[in-house]
Amino acid sequence: MKFRKMIPIFALIIVCLIIYIATLTQQSDSEIEGLPLNILKKDILSTQATKSTYTRTDKQVNIGSEQVHLDENTKTEIIKHLNSLTTGDVTNVNNTEGSVIFGIAFKFQNQSEIRVQYTSNDTYLTKIGKDTYRYKVQNKELSDILDTLSKD
Repeated sequence: MKFRKMIPIFALIIVCLIIYIATLTQQSDSEIEGLPLNILKKDILSTQATKSTYTRTDKQVNIGSEQVHLDENTKTEIIKHLNSLTTGDVTNVNNTEGSVIFGIAFKFQNQSEIRVQYTSNDTYLTKIGKDTYRYKVQNKELSDILDTLSKD
């Protein structure tokens, strides 16, 4: 008899537990907002690629930057990898750690921007628009492309 009276309590506890788990899952998904990217070449107003340069003199090292021309195949390949990113490929970060040795900025017609920065150790993605999102990216193919571009 006592067991029958406790069934509704157990059912309520189970329902509360399910709601709690669903809320946690929803929160973790919402922490990685702005993905997947849907970059269309026709929406890009401009693309700017820059790599860091280092020149050494007898007494100092001068750090500068140099514009890099990206051919259409390279742009297409980079966009393909960016569009394929999932929430499992990225981690939210507050800033870029390390010295950026190569960067690409895509500016769009809707006045938003996507920046990709490469530090030779890590790749970072910043999506700037109504809100700004910054991620550390785990995508070997994209990192390999950026590494090659930083050395050319």
